[in-house]
Amino acid sequence: MYLFAVFCYATVWASFSSCYAYRYAHSESIFYPGSYCDYCHHPLNFWQLIPILGFCLQRGRCYYCHHKISLHSTLVELTFGLYMLSLFASKAPHLWASLSIFCAWSLLLALSDYLTQSVPAFELYLGGLVLLTQKLSWPPLEPGCSLCFLVILVGATYLQLLGSGDLIYLGFLWASFGIQFLLATTCLASCLALCYFSLKKDRPTSLAFIPFLTTASFILLYFLV
Repeated sequence: MYLFAVFCYATVWASFSSCYAYRYAHSESIFYPGSYCDYCHHPLNFWQLIPILGFCLQRGRCYYCHHKISLHSTLVELTFGLYMLSLFASKAPHLWASLSIFCAWSLLLALSDYLTQSVPAFELYLGGLVLLTQKLSWPPLEPGCSLCFLVILVGATYLQLLGSGDLIYLGFLWASFGIQFLLATTCLASCLALCYFSLKKDRPTSLAFIPFLTTASFILLYFLV
């Protein structure tokens, strides 16, 4: 029963985050209008909005215009649902509750950044402040190491190698989990970004970095925290 509830929570949040990111990218209100088909703009019924199941019931095509539905949202829902299930099975309940706040916040920011290479400021700060109320910090490194890394982050932002949203996200990550987790996350995220960039045929001039930071932090949360 608990596992089913966790999976439902995770898939619903992933579905909402995908919708939020899409509307943020198109400068639409999250409240109005209601969900609709991207192609024929017909309003969707409640059963079509059920995470994963709605896609399966429609057999991957819009019920009204029969246009093929993108797998993006469904894959996000399934992946996040399975990840949160595995995290729930491997962590103490109180720790999972705190980590789920971070995961939900990071997913919403990552999807927004992926589509627009920017993040909504209100959600960035609100989620970060809520995260700071959780006791998740690792033992910090020496002050000198922390100061050195801070200088690197500020310098990278000044040189436009990092965006201001990336820096603020990293700052909340630092304050919540400690410098060791931050260093590990940044290194792994950089490696993932380099791999993505090297494998992509049409190489972009810039990359959204928060999706890589989120992926790296999710991996490290599972194995290290």
